[in-house]
Amino acid sequence: MRIGNVLDAVYDDEVGWRPASGSIKPVHVANGLVRAITGEYYDTSSIIEFLVPVKAKQVPDETRSYKRLVQENPRSTFKCYENGAPEFEKARRYSFGLLAADKAVFPSAEFSALTLTCREMVSRSGNDRHLGEFGASLLRSGDGALAHVLNDALNLKHPDDPLTTLMWPLLPRDAKIASKRESVQKALKRKHHQNCLNRFQEAAHVLAAHEGQQGNRLRTLEHIVHFVCIATYAHAHALSADGDLEARTPLLIAVTGEKRSALAITSERSLARMQSQFEDWLIKKEADRLRSGKPIGEGQTLDELPVDGRSARRVLRTVEAAGRTGGPPDDEVLDERSADFEEAKRRFGKDDPAQLMAYALVHSYMREFESGGPRSFLQNLACKAGLLYPHFEGNSRQKRIRPSVAILDLLVRTCVPPRKLIPLEQFLERLWGTFGLVVGGRHGDDGDATLLRRNALELDPSLLVANTSAIVELLAGMGLARRFADDVTFVGDGYAG
Repeated sequence: MRIGNVLDAVYDDEVGWRPASGSIKPVHVANGLVRAITGEYYDTSSIIEFLVPVKAKQVPDETRSYKRLVQENPRSTFKCYENGAPEFEKARRYSFGLLAADKAVFPSAEFSALTLTCREMVSRSGNDRHLGEFGASLLRSGDGALAHVLNDALNLKHPDDPLTTLMWPLLPRDAKIASKRESVQKALKRKHHQNCLNRFQEAAHVLAAHEGQQGNRLRTLEHIVHFVCIATYAHAHALSADGDLEARTPLLIAVTGEKRSALAITSERSLARMQSQFEDWLIKKEADRLRSGKPIGEGQTLDELPVDGRSARRVLRTVEAAGRTGGPPDDEVLDERSADFEEAKRRFGKDDPAQLMAYALVHSYMREFESGGPRSFLQNLACKAGLLYPHFEGNSRQKRIRPSVAILDLLVRTCVPPRKLIPLEQFLERLWGTFGLVVGGRHGDDGDATLLRRNALELDPSLLVANTSAIVELLAGMGLARRFADDVTFVGDGYAG
């Protein structure tokens, strides 16, 4: 077993999806979600051959050249380009820019995820790390209205948007049956999931009502994929408190304040605190497996649970290094693993060998698994979806919660029914209850200021007031909030009487 696999069993049995890739993108979630909802995938080779004229390492692929695809193919879809190689290559580059916008398209169709607009663009790529099955369970929950909305948006008899029209001649027509992963549903039945899943079910129902009215098919696809991305982050947040939603660290949305301001720093600290608590929860679940003698990855169990440094070093040596080659860890890596074990002894004593070994294994995994553990997985997905700032390709290592306009719109769509208005405080209560997000506008003994203080995230109350006013102004500018003269504010897309 390699160090990158030591949490696989915990992910599969306790989480339901694997936060184990720093390259996760919303397009991967979309691909896995549609495959899980429809039960189908397609061979997208014809599309990939057009988009990507090279093999691995950018070596030109003669089978995908203009000569092969057009001039030597009497039934070519691209016959109109027979005497226009420059135009053909221009069309290629243009199409690649659209369908590979998330940089998830490669020479192999099997590992590529397209910017999809219909079910025929879905591949068998597994880079969603089971988030597709997780998202499908959210959409099917309750009355399953959101799953029906997604299905309707995916079924096309003729192209109705520019991107689908562009690819229509290349779309495969023969569906392949996608296998189901029963472990996801089994994991989600555990007690620590129930509170947050109930909240997500309510949010999915409200979002379905909105999407049933708005009429833009591609916008519906975007909203649903973003909902699954944000719910994924909120799911990890709930697990960090072992499913007790009131015990979560409040994640502070920083609408005002630039980088290194007090508000931004507190938002960053709230994220870091949540991530650390999630990692601690993973250690706890790993320790539970070690105590019970269950496999921790690739069917491997540990023959002994040592309490002294020498025997711990011997056991830690049996876990291979990360990377494609694997192999025994070198002395430097083994020294670092042993240091993790000694740190666990200082923290917890020697009475619980399972806890000591779990701490050493998980901390070694976080450090050595460069492909990305839960911290980079969650951060990259949330940044690219637009929840964390800087969004997309931001180079800042410190991220704060500052939703994009699209995500703010989505948050309202999941908390407030269509054509309705609710008081601001009620909206903020739902924002906290469903997604663990706070702004500063909830008052009283259990308000935001008190909650932040309990979690060592105390902030000047005047900053919270300004932050709340800023989000109201932003929502008002989007047509999603109204503030009246008596300082009463309503949120939603309904019309105030």
